[in-house]
Amino acid sequence: YDLSPPVASGSFRCARMFSPLPSDPLVSIVMPAYNYARFLPDAIDSILSQDYPRIELIVIDDGSTDDTPDVLASYGSRLWWVRQPNAGQTVALNRGWRQATGDVIGYLNADDVLVPGAIAAAVDALRMRPDAVMSYGDFTVIDADSRETARCVLPADMDLAAILRVGYSPFGPGSLVRRVPALPAWDETLSRVLDFDYALRLACLGPFVHVPRVVASFRVHERSISFAKPPDRVTDEPIRVVRQLYADAPLPPRIVAMKGRAFAMARMSAAQGHLRARRWHRAAWCMARALRWCPRMLDDAHVYRLVVSGVAGQFLHRRRSRQLARRAADTVTADSPGAVGADFVSSQHSSSAGD
Repeated sequence: YDLSPPVASGSFRCARMFSPLPSDPLVSIVMPAYNYARFLPDAIDSILSQDYPRIELIVIDDGSTDDTPDVLASYGSRLWWVRQPNAGQTVALNRGWRQATGDVIGYLNADDVLVPGAIAAAVDALRMRPDAVMSYGDFTVIDADSRETARCVLPADMDLAAILRVGYSPFGPGSLVRRVPALPAWDETLSRVLDFDYALRLACLGPFVHVPRVVASFRVHERSISFAKPPDRVTDEPIRVVRQLYADAPLPPRIVAMKGRAFAMARMSAAQGHLRARRWHRAAWCMARALRWCPRMLDDAHVYRLVVSGVAGQFLHRRRSRQLARRAADTVTADSPGAVGADFVSSQHSSSAGD
């Protein structure tokens, strides 16, 4: 791996065929963990129970103060783990990337889970597309109690232009990256949009391949980064990432031509973070700047979804989670001996609370 700092990383490389994967490539999964002992067994078990035969699991305990070391020690030699002083997710990922020996590599947050067969499907996708540098798949969103609250089906044609156009990354749980020359390091100055930045730089190395199935569950809860109100100092990270990409020359003409749209979506992503943190004036300023970069974005429904997510995303997720919890409680009541009228109550609740 080329783990030099991510400078001059926007240099675009034409798509090319990479070295063929072995018949059973070793898959390295890096898991950064910080105070997620509650969720850690689900995440680890989802990897160790995969039907794929060759998996290397590397867990980096980033200075946890809970029971994370005890949980990791209970797995014995089934995984490799190391403890370091708390330094942040990107530092932990870079350490795991350096330790990884696999032909392909991915990461899984300590509160997410892979679905059965995810790794085999991702490896097959990379084997079928020798020009692809990364695989990515669809995923579900789950709450703290592993109840599914939403499902995300990603477009099949995500490339550098598409990522810039929509302002989000397809690099998520269940994604695998081919071991290629000049594989970039994670930018250790980022904490909010590290996957967005990494996907942009991977897209400069080659195309991605979509796995048309759910490969993982992405957990959203009160302590998750995607749920929390981002501090002011990190909310504008999308703008900095896009600015750095365009500062690193050369880029294809079609990417240069969409610079206005790219910066507009970066501003909207920052606005979403400010809305989530209730910094209304900063959010309004970012949205105004976005419209200045690209007035036509007013015709894009995705822009309005960003605004709604920023204003009400946390409320809607909590509401959906409560609905599911009530439905589960109703089901338990209906199945209990001697329950009278429980089926009727449950059906009435489901019809009134359904989406």
